[in-house]
Amino acid sequence: MKRSLILIRHAKSSWNNERLDDKDRPLNKRGERDCPHMAKHMAGSEACPDMIVSSHALRAHTTAKAYAAAFGIADDAIKLDERIYEAPVSRLVEVINDFSDDHSSVIMFGHNPGFSYLTQYLTGELIQMPTNGVVKIEMDVDSWKHIGTNCGSLTYHDFPKQHEALR
Repeated sequence: MKRSLILIRHAKSSWNNERLDDKDRPLNKRGERDCPHMAKHMAGSEACPDMIVSSHALRAHTTAKAYAAAFGIADDAIKLDERIYEAPVSRLVEVINDFSDDHSSVIMFGHNPGFSYLTQYLTGELIQMPTNGVVKIEMDVDSWKHIGTNCGSLTYHDFPKQHEALR
């Protein structure tokens, strides 16, 4: 069975308030500008996902909400998973292994360097994911529990600077 995993790094976040805990940082003006555009672009080119899962960090959850809106999915359908925040590849794989096999297409929102390393782990391709970067990985596996090294192919890669309107 084909499964698709779309990894989206959170949009550009603000460092204006040094007293905020890292997980509480909001999007900055560029992130607020880029995120809806990228979400609308993706929703116009991809099928609606079966599930959206996000890091609980504010910047990732805010990014997830913009993409959910573009796909016509309610905010409360976004599953928050604290394990995604600052996660190494091994923990991100655990998160994915826990996906229900009822879902064949999942979008996951999170952070670097984990998402870049996860992409390399699953596809063998080294991709540096900028903020609001998107990759889609297609895998021919029967279960999310069966993902592993080089089990997928990179079929989509996008980021804000590829869009003339966002330069």
